[in-house]
Amino acid sequence: MKYFKSKFIFLLCLWWWGWGLILFLSSSGNFGENKIVFCPVGQGDATILLTKGAVMLVDGGPDESVLSCLRQHVPWWRRRIDFLVLTHADSDHYSGLKSVLRQYQVDNLLLPLQGDANGNFAEFYQLVWQKRRQENLSMWLPVHAQKWCLGQNLCCQIISQHHFYSPENIWQDEYHYKKLFSLITENNQYTVNKNNGSIVLNCNLIDKKIILTGDIETDAELSLLGDDLLTKVDILKVAHHGSKSSSSWNFLQKVKPEHSTIMCGQNNRYGHPHQIVLARLHAVGSHVWRTDINGQVVFSYQPRSGWHVTSQY
Repeated sequence: MKYFKSKFIFLLCLWWWGWGLILFLSSSGNFGENKIVFCPVGQGDATILLTKGAVMLVDGGPDESVLSCLRQHVPWWRRRIDFLVLTHADSDHYSGLKSVLRQYQVDNLLLPLQGDANGNFAEFYQLVWQKRRQENLSMWLPVHAQKWCLGQNLCCQIISQHHFYSPENIWQDEYHYKKLFSLITENNQYTVNKNNGSIVLNCNLIDKKIILTGDIETDAELSLLGDDLLTKVDILKVAHHGSKSSSSWNFLQKVKPEHSTIMCGQNNRYGHPHQIVLARLHAVGSHVWRTDINGQVVFSYQPRSGWHVTSQY
């Protein structure tokens, strides 16, 4: 009897030790590392920024592919995203976020000021409101020069032009939620180009400067040129998947990125990225990465060895 009791205790201890080891490896491995991850989600955008114990996601791609990217870089036991940004309301940016909202707790959500009144975006917006009621999600609207930080190493600032008066009670109840949805859809009706309403972010991670451009096109790029917040950067998320309507020469001359990442699908029907955009990027001396060719692109920082760039299909 003593033998079986001792064996049971030994197996129980072994089981607890195994789980403890798994948790230790999950928490002390890649999570906590400073990273910028450009996820291969096909013809769409999804970018993860990670720092010590914090996760930020910018856009979610066209489908659930973003979930596999999150699982690769965020431990399975951490079901929380500290800051989520939707740059603009195109389905190749917000559709994947519906799955994210269903499977992760989100602490903060930054929404654009435009959106279609169609069923898909309305479904996404209704899901946002449910999360707001159930989990006390903090919701934000874009304001030029608005800034936030996650930990000591990651800070982001809105550099695109957004002017909106937000009363304190705008998120308090369903009445204000419906009023805001009406405002967003009306903005979409009266705006010629929804892409140019994209939220553009300047982010700093350790000593790297990153600009995330959504789908802005030439007009929006030119409007940023006189802004002191637009400076030379280390990493550019190329606007609008490498469309020829974006990445103007004057804009690229101003930001002069060391690295540029184009997020687009293989053999996409739009012909992204356009050859003239690739030529401009090479002309300013930028190393070009493409999710359709390179797959997942990761910029990671190690204190002893500095920054490394890797790609994996």
